[in-house]
Amino acid sequence: MDNRLAILIGVRILTFFLAIFLVANMIFLQFFVLNHESRTLLPLTGDPELREVVLDDLALDGSLAEQYANFMAKTLSGEFFISSGVRKYVPASELVYSSALTTAVEVISVIAIALVVGGLYGVLASIWSTRLRGKIMLSLALIGAVSFAVPLLILADLLMVKIGGDAFLRHPVLWPVAIASIPVSAAFVFILEGFLRRNGPVNLNRPYDSFLKLASGRSFSAILPIFLVYTTTCVLLVDALAFRGDGLGRLIYDALISLDYQVLIACIFVTAVMVLAMILIADLLAIYASRAALHRFGSHDPVSEKAVSGRTAFLNGASLAAVSNLMRAFMRSGIGMVALIALVVMLTVGMLAPVLSTVQDPDDLTNREPNVMMGDSWVNPHHPSLTPSPYTGFTHPLGTDPSGRDVYSVLLYDSVGSIGTALLIAVFSIAVGVFVSFFRAIVQYFGGSVKEVVGLAGWLLSDVFLSVPIFLVFAAIYMTNRPEPPEMLLLMALLAFVCASFAKGQAAGLLLRLPPSKEYGPPFKALSVSEVLHVGKYCFLFCFFSIAFVDFLLRSVEWFCVGWLDLIETAYNWGAAYTGAWWLVIPPMVMIGLLAASIFAIMDRLE
Repeated sequence: MDNRLAILIGVRILTFFLAIFLVANMIFLQFFVLNHESRTLLPLTGDPELREVVLDDLALDGSLAEQYANFMAKTLSGEFFISSGVRKYVPASELVYSSALTTAVEVISVIAIALVVGGLYGVLASIWSTRLRGKIMLSLALIGAVSFAVPLLILADLLMVKIGGDAFLRHPVLWPVAIASIPVSAAFVFILEGFLRRNGPVNLNRPYDSFLKLASGRSFSAILPIFLVYTTTCVLLVDALAFRGDGLGRLIYDALISLDYQVLIACIFVTAVMVLAMILIADLLAIYASRAALHRFGSHDPVSEKAVSGRTAFLNGASLAAVSNLMRAFMRSGIGMVALIALVVMLTVGMLAPVLSTVQDPDDLTNREPNVMMGDSWVNPHHPSLTPSPYTGFTHPLGTDPSGRDVYSVLLYDSVGSIGTALLIAVFSIAVGVFVSFFRAIVQYFGGSVKEVVGLAGWLLSDVFLSVPIFLVFAAIYMTNRPEPPEMLLLMALLAFVCASFAKGQAAGLLLRLPPSKEYGPPFKALSVSEVLHVGKYCFLFCFFSIAFVDFLLRSVEWFCVGWLDLIETAYNWGAAYTGAWWLVIPPMVMIGLLAASIFAIMDRLE
C-alpha cells in the first residue's frame, strides 16, 4: 500500500469521527440553543419528581457551557439521557441500542436484496435492448422507487387481508424488509442502468473490471450516499408506520407522539452514526477502486490532464446550437416525450379542476357527503359509483373519503400544488448541481493545496449533512419549535442535502486519482452537464420522497407539499386496509408515481 493510499484511508477515517462530533454539535444547537428556552425540553407531566430528574439529567439549571459539556459527555459516550415519555425513568440507551440493532439488520437485509435484484438486472440487461431497458426503468419509477412506504404498506395489507395472510407479514423484521425492499431495489436498478449507459454492457466474463469502473467514478461517490440514506429512510418509515416493528422507526414515532426529547436525541444521533458508518465503507471502497482501476486501466491522472484543457470549459456556457441539438434529440426520444406529455396533461387537468371536477371545492364542508347510517343509507367512505348521490346529487367516480370528500375532485384540485412542488425540487437540484460543478471548476483551476483543502472540507461537510435524513431533521424542528416550522427551514434542509450530494462526488474528484473512463473523455463540457443531470435526478427522487413524508408525518408545510398524500394519510388513519377502501390508496399512489416517474424520465433522457 503506497503512502498516498494510506494517507487517504487515514484521513477518511479521521473525517468519520469528526463528522460524528459535528453531528452531535448540530443536535445540541437545535435542541439547546435554537430552541430559545431549553426548559421546554422538560416533560409535560404532572409528576414533579420526573421533572426534577430530567432537569438534573440535562443540567438545565447550569450555564449553556455546562449543558454543552454534559450533553457531549453523555452523547459521545453513548450513555444518553433518561426517557421522559416513552418509558419514564428508563435510560434512553436501554431503548435505542436494541432498536438500532433491529434497524441495522433490516437495512443490511434490504441492501442485500437490492444487490441480488441488481445482479439479476445486470445479467438480463446484457441481453435486453436499450429501448426495452428504458421502458423497464420508467415502469420501475412508476411502481417502485416512488411508491412510498405508506401506500405500499396499505396495499400490502389490502392484498394480504383478502387472501388471509396478513398475520404472516406482522413479523417485526420481515414486514419492514419486505416493504422497503421494493423501492430500494428499484432505486438500485436505476443506478445500475445509469452506469450501463455510461460505461456499456457488463462483461460477464470480467465482472471485476465492471465493478472497478462503477466504484471508481465520481458519480459513484455522489450517488451511493444518496442510495444509503434512501434505504435507511425507507426502513425507518416502514418500521414507524407499521406500528408493529421493533426498530428505530417505531422508537422515533413513539418519541414524537409522547414529546420525549431525550429519546429523540438518542435516535437521531444513533441513526446518524449508522449512516456515517455506511458512507465510510462506501468511501473506502471508492478509494480502493480508484487506486486499483488506476493500476489496471492506466498509470496517469486524467483529472490533472483535463485540468489544463477542461478546467475552464464548464465556465464557457452552452451555445444555442448545442441547446437546439439537445432539444431535437430529446424530441426523438419516445420515453422522454411520453413523460413530458404526461406531465403537461397532469398540469393542464389540474388547472382545469373547476371545470372537470364533479364537486366544486371538495374541501368545503357543504360539498361533502353526510354519514347517514340508517338502513341502506349512505356511509363514508363510499365506494366508486357513477350514480348521483341521493343526498347531495354529486357523482363520485372514485368514491369518497371517510369525511365525505369526493376523491376524484380532490385529486384534480391538488394537482397544481403537487406538480409545482416536484418541478421546484427538480429545478432546485439542477441549479445546485450547476453551482457545485462551477465551484469545483474554479478550485480545479487553482489546484495544489487549495484543491486538497476544499476536497477534504467537502468530504467532511457532505458526510454531516447526508447523515441525518430530512424527515428526522424536521422531527426535531417540529418538537422544539412549535407552532409548526416555516417552509423556509424545509428549503434549507433540502439545499443542504442536495449540496452535500453533489459535493460528495466533486470532493472525490479532487482527492482521488480517478482512472481513465468515458466520464473524463471529450467533450468535457457536455459531460459536466450530463453529470449534473445524472446526480440531480437521484437528488430529485429522494427530496420528493422526503417532502412527501415530512408532509405525511408532521404536516409542517402548506404551500410546499404533495397534496395527494392527504388522501393516503386519511386512508391510513381510518384503516383503509381493513375496510377495503382501495380508492383512497391506489389513485393518489398512481398520481404520485406518475408525476415522479415523468420528471425522472425527462431528466434521464436529457442526460
